[in-house]
Amino acid sequence: MLNTTVRTGAAAVSRTAQKNPLEILIQLVEGDPTADADRLFGKWQDIVRDDEDLLTPVLRHTFTNLLTCVDRDRRRASPRATTRAAPAAAQQEQQVERIKAQVVSVILMNLTLPSGKLLRDSKFKDCAKAGGWFAKIAKMGKPDQVVGRTVSEETLRAIPF
Repeated sequence: MLNTTVRTGAAAVSRTAQKNPLEILIQLVEGDPTADADRLFGKWQDIVRDDEDLLTPVLRHTFTNLLTCVDRDRRRASPRATTRAAPAAAQQEQQVERIKAQVVSVILMNLTLPSGKLLRDSKFKDCAKAGGWFAKIAKMGKPDQVVGRTVSEETLRAIPF
């Protein structure tokens, strides 16, 4: 059995979220202890993808982990090392920003609608049929327009869940 009583950082964010992706993973591990990481990830990903209330805690968890890495690296850098490693640090920060942007875009545009189609490939009428958060997207275009060609990632992120 996994110990979930002592958590800090991103794990604490997940533990205190309204819906907890960490607890779901723990249930999956306990329910199938012989499963490998890829199989567990596939099951976990399906659950998270199908439950809009889990997206925010997953994004918050990822953001907190990335921010912790950035903060830790900044604290470790000495003034002398910083001047020598400034180009590498700038490159690393750019990479962190790219990864953060990729995490958000991958999760939102690759959401699967109940019809089985990815959001990016779905038409606005498909979103209207799906309801919930997708119904808000449905109002952003004509029924036969494709979401991925009409709506940007930033616009999707701005839509409240």
